[in-house]
Amino acid sequence: MFDISLTRLSLIALSVPCGALLGCANQPTQVDLQFGMASKVAYLGQQAVPDAAHLPAAARTSDGGAMKSAIDRYQKSFETLPLPINIFNIGVGTPMPTSPQR
Repeated sequence: MFDISLTRLSLIALSVPCGALLGCANQPTQVDLQFGMASKVAYLGQQAVPDAAHLPAAARTSDGGAMKSAIDRYQKSFETLPLPINIFNIGVGTPMPTSPQR
C-alpha cells in the first residue's frame, strides 16, 4: 500500500525536529543582550585599581626592627591582667538626663 523506503522515513524523522528547532531560533532582544550588565558595571566600579593584579609588588615601607618591637609589645600585653572594673560606680557622679517637660 505505502511504499516508503527506510532512508525517506529517516529523512522525515530527522527533518521534523530540526524544523521545530529552527522555528525557535531568533535573534536575542536588546534586553537579552544586555542582561547582567548592571551588576557587571557595579562590580567593576568597586575596584579601586582595575589592573592591580598586573602591577609589580609595592616596596615594603617598614623594617624588621619595627615589626619585631610591635610583636613584642603585643605579646607583653598578655603578661599582666587588666585592672578590674568596679561596676557599682558606673553612672555615679554623672548627672541623670532629665525628662522633657510637657
